[in-house]
Amino acid sequence: MTDPVAVALFAAALLGLALAALVLDRDLWPFAPYSMFSRRHSPAEIHVFRLLFVCRDGARAFWSPRFRYEARYLSGEVAAIASDPTLDPATRRTALIALTLRAFAYALREDPGLDAAAIAELVLVHREIDDAPELRSRDAPLLRLPLAPASQEDPP
Repeated sequence: MTDPVAVALFAAALLGLALAALVLDRDLWPFAPYSMFSRRHSPAEIHVFRLLFVCRDGARAFWSPRFRYEARYLSGEVAAIASDPTLDPATRRTALIALTLRAFAYALREDPGLDAAAIAELVLVHREIDDAPELRSRDAPLLRLPLAPASQEDPP
């Protein structure tokens, strides 16, 4: 036979943990308001980094990778570099340039129809999504990387 005091203590512990997860806004699995996430995210906290191709004729197009994982990877890598307090500005810029060129090389491999000679500039864009007072987004260039102009003559 089950001890009623033990059952009451167990139920109180379960309710206490569930209440603590709600009040502290923490993921105390399985006692959490959103057990899939470690914390709540509001739209004001969303930052996305995208690669913009600026063509020589003035046309602009964001890189849209075939697999969404690449876009999340780029965004995560840029966020890690941009927020690293140990990097001085020159090292941070060098790291962002290297990452941008790596993403550009990947885009060229992924899309054989992409004409590298037609692209005049690569722009790493930081998009911040804000929810106050209404949902809106702001784009700001984080890095502008001009590419060498297309040659009029073929090299010898």
